[in-house]
Amino acid sequence: MTRNLDKRIDLLFPIDDAAAAPKVVAALDVLLRDTAKGRRLDANGDWRLPLPLPDSPPFDAQMFLHEQAQRTSSEESGTSFAPIEGPQLTRPHLTPSSSR
Repeated sequence: MTRNLDKRIDLLFPIDDAAAAPKVVAALDVLLRDTAKGRRLDANGDWRLPLPLPDSPPFDAQMFLHEQAQRTSSEESGTSFAPIEGPQLTRPHLTPSSSR
């Protein structure tokens, strides 16, 4: 008996932390709503872009989760992300030492 291993996706993993379960389910719900980059495997084995609901813009799950992470991070710490710019970065351990 042959198995269809090329045209299917199985998703199964344990969630050991009970507090993490709602977060995992919420993230999967967001990913399954994606109409911007997500794909659905149809009965013919073709990957199709799901259509957004009428009068709704495409939903980009990656952007939604990114913005959610930024909001959560700034709410928890009271700060927002600010990258260090390259030219201003100093690395004392890489500068020549005058004691050599």
